Amino acid sequence: MRTNNSGENWDLKYEIKAVLLLALGFALVTLDRNLIYPLFPTIAKDLGLNYRDLGMISASLSLCWGISAMSSGRLADKFGTKRVLVPAVVLFSLLVGFGGFASGMVSLAVMRGLLGVAEGAYQTAGVAATVEASKLGRLGRNVGLQQMSGPLVGLAFCPVFVVWALKVLPSWHWVFVVVVPPGLIVAALLAKVLRSAELGQTVGQATKYTWRDVMRHGNVLPAMMLQCCSMSGLVVLSAFLPHYLTDYLKLDRDSMGTVLAGLGVGASIGLVALPALSDRLGRRPVIVGALLGECIAIWVFINIGAAPLPLFVALTAIALFVAGVIGTTIGPLASESVPHGLGATATGAIVGVAELIGGVITPVVTGGLAVNAGISVIVKIALGTALLGLIVAALWIREPRRELPAQGMAA
Repeated sequence: MRTNNSGENWDLKYEIKAVLLLALGFALVTLDRNLIYPLFPTIAKDLGLNYRDLGMISASLSLCWGISAMSSGRLADKFGTKRVLVPAVVLFSLLVGFGGFASGMVSLAVMRGLLGVAEGAYQTAGVAATVEASKLGRLGRNVGLQQMSGPLVGLAFCPVFVVWALKVLPSWHWVFVVVVPPGLIVAALLAKVLRSAELGQTVGQATKYTWRDVMRHGNVLPAMMLQCCSMSGLVVLSAFLPHYLTDYLKLDRDSMGTVLAGLGVGASIGLVALPALSDRLGRRPVIVGALLGECIAIWVFINIGAAPLPLFVALTAIALFVAGVIGTTIGPLASESVPHGLGATATGAIVGVAELIGGVITPVVTGGLAVNAGISVIVKIALGTALLGLIVAALWIREPRRELPAQGMAA
């Protein structure tokens, strides 16, 4: 029986099973979220959409994701993470399938918005559940592993899968439908395996605090700003890079899919390596170093030209650094910067605000700029967000104190 994060009477088998299932769930979250981006050139031709429409569709998901992340964080702290996670997986699995029946920009935006509600709830509660299941010395590593599954499937596997699926399925509508069953299976497994936190000192503690109380903790506000910068860069690249590669660099669809896989490969490595490295070196040094590396990698990417392999390598480096920053920020940095029992609330606040700014405003503005100034503007926007994040991290983030929480888990 697991008694606390310090390691006393630790249930290692449960830790492994819980982190694995939570990782599988997040893999499906990012697959469902990013499925539309490599599909969009095909959808746009079929439905008559443009770059601005893509920005609006992306923004609708992020808007609902952000609101859901903030509210579900407090729900998870009050009632327990399992009670949020299982319904969320069932809902987003069904909703992504319904998205395949969209017939225009409005219906597609509505379905993506509803999808964001369920997926935002899963991301916040999933990180908190991973923290609950993890021994203290493996907290950063386990959050990284849980988050790593997302880009591995949603960014690396997704574009390759979409290119293949468009060749074998009757139409793009069916690509959304075939990803429904795996989510329902994972929901059933989570319901069976995941333990519920004991209601008491830790769970329910969120009700004793207001949002203002949470915001007063030193790293929460700068972490929000940092997450806004990182999310802005990642969303811009995920949403608009397919068009940059095909419309600006004139790559064919197969080469585009290969280059885009670098997002998933790099993010998968970064989400494991950098949070785990922060367990040893500290959260702040790793975040600052990663942001510096991201700036350099984006500058290299801009100056490569239409060479698929070098583009893949540079994009892998960009994704490694930005994903590592995201994983370290919403996982160990957030949970260690607030009192025990408020980890999900802090994570939800950070993720929610970042989705509203980086996921809603940024893609809408970027879509408009791409229409008027050309699609090449997206990589400059990504570089600007990385530079701003570096300034915030270097001047504002402070190394959090690490304490041993006393969290109980009931079967």
